[in-house]
Amino acid sequence: LIGWLIIWDIAARARARREEERMKFKAEKLQLEQKALYAMMNPHFTFNALQSIQYFIHKQDKISANKFLSRFAKLIRQNLESTQQETIALGEEVDRLDLYLSLEQMRFKDRFVYDVTIDRSIDPVHTMIPPMILQPFVENSIKHGISNMDDGKIEVKIAQVDEDYISILIIDNGIGVEASKLRRANRPSEHVSR
Repeated sequence: LIGWLIIWDIAARARARREEERMKFKAEKLQLEQKALYAMMNPHFTFNALQSIQYFIHKQDKISANKFLSRFAKLIRQNLESTQQETIALGEEVDRLDLYLSLEQMRFKDRFVYDVTIDRSIDPVHTMIPPMILQPFVENSIKHGISNMDDGKIEVKIAQVDEDYISILIIDNGIGVEASKLRRANRPSEHVSR
């Protein structure tokens, strides 16, 4: 019986080690996938930003071009720094989102307003989330919801669900998912969404 218990204990420890290694591998794989998606997403935003700078230069609006360029450089620097981190403070992510939204607001010539609110019960300095998790969803909200509107509105509401979870709700007053799909179906494109 003692021999059987020793063998069972050794086997249980081996199973636990294998499970731990499997979970570690899975986490590393998810991090690599996140970095790969970020690498694919960033050139699209960069291209749009450069077009906006070009527009301001063409219009000889040096103040707007300079303002846009300095904000864009700051955002790119923050994005590059965050790719080295597995998690980021919620407050930093919200600051970066605010910077991104201010650039998009300039790019769309103030055709939308936005509001980002964090529940007072959340500590934005010590609440950690994966970096670059908000921008892709807000970008979709702009692109597929409000880009063709003159009075668009985006709200980002961050609330505490319980001790371990927060809820991030992104709301826009756009045309809706089905109308966006229909509009895209009528305009064939070679662009592959990521």
